[in-house]
Amino acid sequence: MQRTALITGGSGGIGAAIARCFGYDGIRVLVHYRNGGEEAAAHVVADIKAAGGDAFAVQANVADSRSAPDLFDFAESRFGSVDILVNCAGIMHEAPLAEVSDEMFEMVLAVNLFGCFHTMREAARRMKTGGRIVNVSSSALSQSAPGYSSYNATKGAVEAITRVLANELAPKGITVNAVAVSPGEAETEIYSHGRYDEISPMAGQGNNRSADIVGLVKFLASEKANWIHGQVLRAREDLM
Repeated sequence: MQRTALITGGSGGIGAAIARCFGYDGIRVLVHYRNGGEEAAAHVVADIKAAGGDAFAVQANVADSRSAPDLFDFAESRFGSVDILVNCAGIMHEAPLAEVSDEMFEMVLAVNLFGCFHTMREAARRMKTGGRIVNVSSSALSQSAPGYSSYNATKGAVEAITRVLANELAPKGITVNAVAVSPGEAETEIYSHGRYDEISPMAGQGNNRSADIVGLVKFLASEKANWIHGQVLRAREDLM
């Protein structure tokens, strides 16, 4: 049975890599992008279709609670269901806590936490047995680097919700897990303006290990991961 995946933040970085991997593997993919990402999303869709897959790009502001029902409605109307949800959409703001404005903190919360919450809630309401939810977190959370209080606050909350939702959905046969990505391994746009060259020995050395991360997400989204629930898997944390 062919499955359908919704990838938030699927137009670039690790989200695009996951979308392509799924699409090349015969999974129908809904590539979500935010304002300004239309061209990049179109490239991802074109690559998947060129390889014989089925994909479609859709714009939405995941911070808006109305966007999640719309995304699922669209996926169901075009593909019939959402069987896999991967939350990659996110923004980063680096500043000492004393300098973080209410507006900036609220913006990071809105996208990274509320955006993930909205799609997870919709998935909890609509997904059928065998569904998979994978949230992309960050190893920055365990590093506690100065300047990342806002970003880490959102990722800590996402990991906490991941564990709780896993317990809530386990009776339905739906798994919920997270992958914490080391910045130097996934050279994504969100990390390109931070201070990760000072934090991670992998950063800035051309060591793009996104294939490893994509493979891990692919495994968690597969039938082989039926008994993995509520886990936060930290990719190559030993190098930090």
